[in-house]
Amino acid sequence: MTPPRLRVATYFRPPFPGANDDLALGLDAAGHEVRKLGSLDEAASADCILVTVPGQELAGVVEKLAGHVRPGQIVVHTSLDHGAEALDAVELKGAHVAAMAQVNSALWAVDFLDPAGEAIVNAFAMECHASTIRVQGSLRGPVLNEVLLLNQIPEHLVGELEPEALRQLRLLIAFQEDAFEG
Repeated sequence: MTPPRLRVATYFRPPFPGANDDLALGLDAAGHEVRKLGSLDEAASADCILVTVPGQELAGVVEKLAGHVRPGQIVVHTSLDHGAEALDAVELKGAHVAAMAQVNSALWAVDFLDPAGEAIVNAFAMECHASTIRVQGSLRGPVLNEVLLLNQIPEHLVGELEPEALRQLRLLIAFQEDAFEG
């Protein structure tokens, strides 16, 4: 049985360091209808909107987008710097929100505010043949900077080291969360 297919609109403003449209490409390969958002007025016709802009521009884009979303839409941003709370303005309009930042080809750092957001990131990651690890709000910057260092491992060793790198990442996140809470 074929899972439901979404009409996905991308709000993508490259080039900037870390910009990629791998989530859009993965969803397209999985059979979703992916197109570039021509204007914000077109946002209402999409089932899902992917926002990929520099972290410092995200708040402004989300504020503009809030006037064009409808209840039940999915809005996902791909910023390494911000968690799902950066999408509060569209969530207040009834959108389901999540953050998905690509760490490497097989791992996405995700954040969500509710079970619907969690289901969305898990489904999208599965369709992109990737795993997820939750990294929330203010922890994203410090933790993901460490993770990006792990990505400097030579390509021919990545397959051998990835399970260990993922284990270390989980330990690092647990440590960061304990330090943040304590």
